Parts: sequence; C-alpha cells; structure tokens
Amino acid sequence: MSAGPRAALALVVVLAAGRARADEPPVYVDDPYGDGDGASAPLIVDRAHGAGRPLEAALLFSTSIVDKYSSHLGGMLELGVGLVDTLAAGATFGYFDGSLSSIVTGDEGIIAGKLASCGTPCRALELRVPDLAQLTGVLTGQLVWAPLYGKISVVSEVEVSLQLYALAGGGMVGTRRPSVDLAHPSGSRSWSVAGQGVGDGGLFANRHGALAFGAGLRLFAGSLVEVRLELRDLTFRDTFDLDYDPTTPDQSYWASRWFVQAGVGVVL
Repeated sequence: MSAGPRAALALVVVLAAGRARADEPPVYVDDPYGDGDGASAPLIVDRAHGAGRPLEAALLFSTSIVDKYSSHLGGMLELGVGLVDTLAAGATFGYFDGSLSSIVTGDEGIIAGKLASCGTPCRALELRVPDLAQLTGVLTGQLVWAPLYGKISVVSEVEVSLQLYALAGGGMVGTRRPSVDLAHPSGSRSWSVAGQGVGDGGLFANRHGALAFGAGLRLFAGSLVEVRLELRDLTFRDTFDLDYDPTTPDQSYWASRWFVQAGVGVVL
C-alpha cells in the first residue's frame, strides 16, 4: 500500500476513535495524582476540630485594655465539654491583680489634684470616682458557639486548622477598692496606695453578679493542642454616689472590664 492510502486509512481510524470517545460520558477521577489529597473534601465534609470535642482545658494569660482608673493582669483556667458539632459548654475560673492607672496616680492625676486642694496637713483623702473597683476573682459558666472554621497550608506541608468562636454566659466576680494612705514625715506631703497588693481583697470578698461576652480564634497544628487568642468582656453591677449627694443612697450602674487573652489548650 502506498503512502497516500495509508495516511488516509490512519486518518479514518483516528476520526472514528475520537467520535467514539466523544459519545462516551466523561470519567471523574477524584485522586488524579495518586497522593490521596483529592480523594475527599475533609475541610467541608468533615470538620477537623468541631466544637463537639469530648473535653477541653485551656490556660489563658489576661491583660486588661481600654483602662480608665485601673488596669489588670491575671489568668483564667477554662474547662469545656462539647454538646454538638458547633456548640460547647464551659466554665471559667480566674484571678486578677489590679493597679491604679496613671490617671489616678500620675503627677497630674486625681490624687495629686485632691492633695493640692486638701490643705496642710491633709488628714484624709478619699477617691470618690466611679469605675474604681478592681477585679480579683472571676467564676463564670458560658456557651461557646463555633460556626466558622477553615484551614491554612504552611509551606504546603503543615496544615493548620482555625476556628472562630463566640461566647456568652454569666457568673460572679470579686472586687476590691484601693485607698490612699497619707503620711507626713517632717511636714512633707507623701502618700501610698493601700489595698491593691497581690492577694489583697481575696478572691470573692466583695462579690457581684456578672455577665461574660467574648469572641476568639483557635489555631490547631495537630489533634490535641490548640493556641487561643480571645477578646472578653466582664460586665457587673457596681454602686456609686453618682449624684455626689451624701444624703441619698448610692446608685447602681453597669461597669465593664475588657481583656485580651492568649494561651494554650489541650483536648482531653
């Protein structure tokens, strides 16, 4: 057979094969490279770290933000148990150590202003300002809702899962109120703050009912350990003479303390 007829025959065979393949439905291959990465969609079908974990414990370092008259440092221990895949229940216990801010203790602060108008010698000085109460202890229960999750690939080798959550609950907080201790060595004016040392005021010596709200982020590099970043608000009912009238009783008002927290947790 000459070259011409052979070329024509080959073209007919190719066209026939192509027509046959065109009539067949496409075949989907879920793992085209044979490495198992495309065999399923675990990020969507299976939540790697849902809120329904059996038991979780976390230790968080806390520092207050948006401080007015007092700032706080402390920590929280939190235990949680999963209810459903996106909802968990938890309990939190914490301790804080507060200190008066520079608005009160600075050279141009409240104490300096009161001393300047107190007279010589100044026998007593009272800090009559609202929001002066410092938190000492916290004990709350809360529900944690975690509807959003995702995954980050680090250098295409390490998969880091993340989870956004919100919490709401209530319980109680302990508070203390520091005072100014005046001394007059050799006729000079000096002062110190009393009642705000570590451990002063106990944990719940002066208790108030409280509400807890917050939102945070969990990062999982494995199945057992998590890193947490969180913003939490503790709101409680405090009292103060808001009209500055000593003949009327103190009024009740809502006071809030905001905290930024970071720590680690384990899934037990």
